[in-house]
Amino acid sequence: MTNVEAVQEAMTAFQAAFNRADIECVLSVWDDDFVDMPEGLSLMRGPEAFARRREMIMARFQEHEATLQIRPAEYAALGDEAVLVHGNLTVTMKHRRSKHVSHLRKRFMEVWIRSQRGWVVKFEMSNSEPGLGPNDD
Repeated sequence: MTNVEAVQEAMTAFQAAFNRADIECVLSVWDDDFVDMPEGLSLMRGPEAFARRREMIMARFQEHEATLQIRPAEYAALGDEAVLVHGNLTVTMKHRRSKHVSHLRKRFMEVWIRSQRGWVVKFEMSNSEPGLGPNDD
């Protein structure tokens, strides 16, 4: 299996974990020292970034039934130990009380690295799809 194929497999497993609301499995995809650059928020690294990500995911699953669709556009092997991936994704959220459905559409770029735990995200940057707000519905 090539590094790109291994990352494709890891991303498929991540999407499946998200769609079954397996929060611990979802959170395991990020490296302990990952760098997070989300739209509109400051860059964070390591434990601070992980805590912010955990809080965001926990809140999303407490308030919504959520499904994720990842659409990678391109993979690029970076030597023997890293893979760059960019593409877009959609999180469809159905509010648990009101049943209102909304869609969060983002572009993303990630660098996945080989670690002792397998392939994990070391760097992630995301922003809204052009022409769409974070919640277009």
